[in-house]
Amino acid sequence: IVMIHSHPTRAAGSGESGSHEGPALPIVLDPAQPEPFYQQIVDQVRQLVLTGRLPPGFALPSVRVLASQLGTSVMTTRRAYDELERAGLIVTRQGTGSFVASLGPEERRRHLEAYALGVLGETVERLLATGLSGDELRRLLETVLEKKAGAGWARPESRPPSSRSREEGGA
Repeated sequence: IVMIHSHPTRAAGSGESGSHEGPALPIVLDPAQPEPFYQQIVDQVRQLVLTGRLPPGFALPSVRVLASQLGTSVMTTRRAYDELERAGLIVTRQGTGSFVASLGPEERRRHLEAYALGVLGETVERLLATGLSGDELRRLLETVLEKKAGAGWARPESRPPSSRSREEGGA
């Protein structure tokens, strides 16, 4: 499997006049995956935004620079940025560049739930295709959640305030 990924040293000093280079994004494109490259970019940027690894206002590399960093076409990265903008995860200002959008708690929660449903849906579909039943998958999911909770992974304080009750003062 050939992995194509951004590398911090590839963007540095490219000398592209007038471009917004920004730091290289930690994106890995895998040609062996069924998803096209633009979708892999969308999915990974979405995850980076929703996990806070790319904070609101973070300046993204220009379409041309990201295409160069990833070894893809400008059309591929433009399509990814367009989709991210339509989803409300980034904003593009003519002549300035593209930036991570500022999401309110409810909007962030809506994006997180949509992302989770997509990931879970794809995973469930693949696992059902192996012959596992819905009941078996529920049991396995519970097992995974219990193990993660036991490892301190699922902490209530990590939930956004919108998911806590008003009585707890989280709204």
